[in-house]
Amino acid sequence: MTPGLEKIKQVFEQKYATFGITLEIENLRLGEVGEIDEDNGFFITYKYDIEDGEEYLDLFVSHRMTNDTLRRIYGDGREELLGCVMEFYVAKNEESKQAYYAHNRQFYDLVKSKGLSQ
Repeated sequence: MTPGLEKIKQVFEQKYATFGITLEIENLRLGEVGEIDEDNGFFITYKYDIEDGEEYLDLFVSHRMTNDTLRRIYGDGREELLGCVMEFYVAKNEESKQAYYAHNRQFYDLVKSKGLSQ
């Protein structure tokens, strides 16, 4: 296990410790997609990869009681929010409604482009 992968695991497990979710790094394969499906409502799709010599883990995190997010954890411990779904728009406001749909389409297209959704 590389130091970067150890740090990714540490950051991931610290973030999801409250929910008892762990990252089984022995299951990580470079460029391959994996899943964590928890009984507590979380469904996490992840992909471990390296870009410009830097390890990272992309996570598409869904939970039935909150919005979907796309996050990245780097091998040095940094975290980046790559995007999230908008949960609502202003009622009876067509501009708000259209912005909501456009944003969410763009978000899910990004998730799909990373191979984390079908």
